[in-house]
Amino acid sequence: MKKYLLAACGILLTAAVAVAVGERYLRQESVREEKEPLIYYTIGKEDEDLQKVNQGLNELLSERYGFTVDYRKLDWNIYGDKIADVMNLHEELDVAFASSVQQGDYVGNARNGAWYPLDDFLQGEGKALYEAIPEVLWEGARVDGHIYGVPTSKELAAVNQWMYPKELIEKYDIDIESITCLEDLEPVFVMLKEKEPEYTLLELNQYSYFFGLQGYEYLLDYQIPLMIKTDDENVRVVNILETEEGEQTLRTLRKYYLAGYINQDAPIREGQTLKRGEKVFLRQAQGGPYAELEWSKQRGYEVVARIMAPVVINTESVRGAYMCISASSDQPEEACRFLQAVNTDKDVRNMLQYGIEGEHYTLNEDGQAVVLKDTYAGIAYTQGNYFLLNTREDQPLDLWEQYKKFNDAAIPSKALYFDADTSQISAEIEAVRKVSEKFYPAVMTGSVDVDEYLPMYRKELKDAGIEKIRKELQRQLRQWKKNETKAK
Repeated sequence: MKKYLLAACGILLTAAVAVAVGERYLRQESVREEKEPLIYYTIGKEDEDLQKVNQGLNELLSERYGFTVDYRKLDWNIYGDKIADVMNLHEELDVAFASSVQQGDYVGNARNGAWYPLDDFLQGEGKALYEAIPEVLWEGARVDGHIYGVPTSKELAAVNQWMYPKELIEKYDIDIESITCLEDLEPVFVMLKEKEPEYTLLELNQYSYFFGLQGYEYLLDYQIPLMIKTDDENVRVVNILETEEGEQTLRTLRKYYLAGYINQDAPIREGQTLKRGEKVFLRQAQGGPYAELEWSKQRGYEVVARIMAPVVINTESVRGAYMCISASSDQPEEACRFLQAVNTDKDVRNMLQYGIEGEHYTLNEDGQAVVLKDTYAGIAYTQGNYFLLNTREDQPLDLWEQYKKFNDAAIPSKALYFDADTSQISAEIEAVRKVSEKFYPAVMTGSVDVDEYLPMYRKELKDAGIEKIRKELQRQLRQWKKNETKAK
């Protein structure tokens, strides 16, 4: 805990120091001979001016560091499958964004030997990079004791927020602070269904879940419904679908689906398919301080938001986003230096986020970015250290200071840094995933009868080995907890 507090408190200072040290070191290395561009994949739509920004980025990288990149973006809905194909087919790949199983599978690919280990670099030439990012994130990045990716330095907690259109909240004087659970929404939904029939009242997709409202967190991921209570000292592992709370949540969602409050395509809707300007009353999202400003920009109208669960740092939240190097890269040294530049060089980081200064954005008298055109936009959480970015003109000047305060106030989960060894239960995990692929989207969006489908879901999970997984994770977790207690 002490280590975490020190790291979080020092986040702004270390980032500033790393900029100076990192740029000095990296520029010294720029005298080497240039090679083929690094193949760099990340997530997001392919912008109209992506190639123009790539050219500008390469001019900067070539001048300062002596290498270039081939900057490629893949759409949200295909990213995970495409990166898997690139790896399986041994196509060229040097650097890639990685997160969940569906978005590059950081942990799985680390265990499969697909990512290049960064330990030696971080302990030597990459010291500036290591110092630029809080220790808590590096600890979260460890898989079986080793670091395989550079975590995005941003908010440390996974914060579930509900966002609403400000116009409707003000028009009907809706008190969002009084809405603390799914059931509290019913009278609001009844009223809006009559008065605002063109609105989708609760927008869900095939990855939606609500169990965090009851203080639960996944031990692996949403396809493996094994969870613990964040504040449970006994770290008891439960199958959330076998609990009263879990069943009640599903019944409420079913009720709302039948009433027409939930979008009918929820079980097949992808996670990022909400169109700009689409009339939606309530949508879930995760974000840090002032996240509603970014959401308003994305949605095309002003939204307000409310945090719906405790602000908790858990293993999932500190593993939210990585830039990784492919183990098959033939330029791992240059790839390491690219990751260092992204996280220590303010000019590189701002170009990835905003594009070319003078064409895509300019800076106002306060040093804030003023976007000039929408033909390029970076996806902030996928591309490195937030604390290097110039804030936008629509963001508070003290945004990064507010992030620091937010991080300092977050509560560590009782299972923070627990890293399950799944080698002995890999077959069962794969079988359970296949069951969840079959049932989860329909059951969790209310689009099927709970009385009919939940028993089927439970039975197939049991047949696939969910109980064996639960017992093994419980054994490992209690042993880990015992070791942690002794270490203190």
